[in-house]
Amino acid sequence: MTTPSPARRSTPPGPQLPLVGLGSWYTYDRMDFDEIVALLRLALERGVTLFDVGVYGRYPSRYPLANPRQGRVWTDVVFAHAMRVSGIARASYLTAVKIWLWAYPRLSIEAQLDHALLRLGDEAADILTLGDMEYEVDVEAAIEEIARVIRAGKARWWGVNNWSVAELAKARDYAAARGLPPPVLAQLKYNPARRTKAESTAWLEFFQGSGVRFQASDIFESGYFAGRTELTRGVARDPGEIRPLIQAAAPRFTEVAASVGATPAQLAVAFCLCHPEIGNVLFGCTSRQQLEDNLGGIALHERLGARIRALVEEFWFDRDKVDPASSWSARRLEPTPPTGRQGKPG
Repeated sequence: MTTPSPARRSTPPGPQLPLVGLGSWYTYDRMDFDEIVALLRLALERGVTLFDVGVYGRYPSRYPLANPRQGRVWTDVVFAHAMRVSGIARASYLTAVKIWLWAYPRLSIEAQLDHALLRLGDEAADILTLGDMEYEVDVEAAIEEIARVIRAGKARWWGVNNWSVAELAKARDYAAARGLPPPVLAQLKYNPARRTKAESTAWLEFFQGSGVRFQASDIFESGYFAGRTELTRGVARDPGEIRPLIQAAAPRFTEVAASVGATPAQLAVAFCLCHPEIGNVLFGCTSRQQLEDNLGGIALHERLGARIRALVEEFWFDRDKVDPASSWSARRLEPTPPTGRQGKPG
């Protein structure tokens, strides 16, 4: 059986990160409950001890600001109940809980976290992850609030999702200058088609010099790099508008994977493991069979190593189509002036 490599340490005193983590966006609320419980138990047996969760839908209707892109989603609630039923000890795994900056500052970081923890039935998150920069926010104020949340015992570490390297470097420097908890994890879209940002000189140098670990997300591009040719669920943003190219190339990607005795999902995982600064590879799966298949990418990487990059070179579609220095938000929402009050979701 395939087992993830030993845990990797983030920047001290950061968390022990498994090489592989499980995401939850449009995942657990699409599965049979008994399969979720079995999947989570199998994940822990295989050394997959990091679970990325979050409130992926609207806040209660009485709050004025809601994510304009999504309705109600219950994947985090289902995950929490499945963990309880599974009998898995809370101390045996890590949670990374998303906080959305589209809601900030109308909904404070602490208010959002309290709401997320209520849905999870938990007292604290291991990693608090600030989401995409939808528009300019007061990063220094956000870091001060994160420090208060960590001091209060509601989170242990923090990281970001799809920020620019300049934004993250500014946050790290501010925290360091004031003795506040530094960021430990940066989640970036990364797969054979989306390489320009995570492989840029600026990001490589930042990862090498800061101790912040790189977490690869969106590695299957909503399923196209896992063997699908059509999508049946919500998908993430498409920086560079390259998704039609990815969809058209999906059958070819499957052929390339088969040429080395692998599945497309295994080839996608193995590609991510080739990144010199990889700390964690995040993916979703909806069955134990998919989990076992995906973990086979670790053995494929061990077998082929850097040869994998040449195998998938033809699929690098965002080259010259995105700015590696930018945030990933394809469209920025209009900033909403602070009201002087920060809502508290219930």
